[in-house]
Amino acid sequence: MKKKSNKLIVIFAAVAAVACGILRFFQITTLTDLDTGWFLKGSEFGGIMIYIALALSAAIFIALAILGKKKGDAAYYLSSDGMGSNATRFLGIAEFVSGLLIASEVLGDNNPFQIAAIVISALSLIVSGFMLLGHIVPPAITGHLKLVTAIGFFLRTTNFFGSDLTVLTHAENLIVLLSYVCATYFLISSARFYSRLETRKSRLREVIAAGAAFIPSMTHTVSFLAATFFGSEGAKRFVSLNMDIAATAIISGMFLFVLFFTEKKKTLIPLADEE
Repeated sequence: MKKKSNKLIVIFAAVAAVACGILRFFQITTLTDLDTGWFLKGSEFGGIMIYIALALSAAIFIALAILGKKKGDAAYYLSSDGMGSNATRFLGIAEFVSGLLIASEVLGDNNPFQIAAIVISALSLIVSGFMLLGHIVPPAITGHLKLVTAIGFFLRTTNFFGSDLTVLTHAENLIVLLSYVCATYFLISSARFYSRLETRKSRLREVIAAGAAFIPSMTHTVSFLAATFFGSEGAKRFVSLNMDIAATAIISGMFLFVLFFTEKKKTLIPLADEE
């Protein structure tokens, strides 16, 4: 079995996310009324370019994922037990930092529903991060913690969608909703990885779920950073960074990095062929 992985898929995801983030920055600064958040009259098509770019990026990522699996890429066939200790530590650091980022939101102006979602997500990630840092391979309990985190993200998704029915036309809202939905699916999917319940078929789904979560969440994060450092005062006031979406970018990005970049153990444990 091959021990090497094709790093191109991760590089593409990173480049696509940065490119989409820059495009979104352009959308915010030139096509959006920063006082109302609506697209400027006559610029509606320009406003949806970012979503066309995200869809195209996702399609290419999926194609690369399927092609990699057909070529026997090691990332699709090795169980989590085949990871080295450094890979587990990387995952632990990513989750611990992400948990702290989400926890920082509890001090904001939130309703009780949002506070519950923040506490659930933050605590489960912090605990999972500690556990990963203390083990050479992911302990199975971290899989259950991923499901708990997914519940927190699901609560944030339903609260966000229910609080603003203009989500499809407001320049800021659709990408946030998309990031929440993809993050929830990724967390549920990655629970199999940590629980050691994977098969070769499920690993492909997990890789696709990670890419689907990483690209929009990183796009959202990059556009916020670009507007903060390079935008006008109006753009700086308009943009806001959802810490749980930034956390999604960190966790999903690290998940892909671990699968495709880190060195595998010499003694490899293959995934099962069937569900």
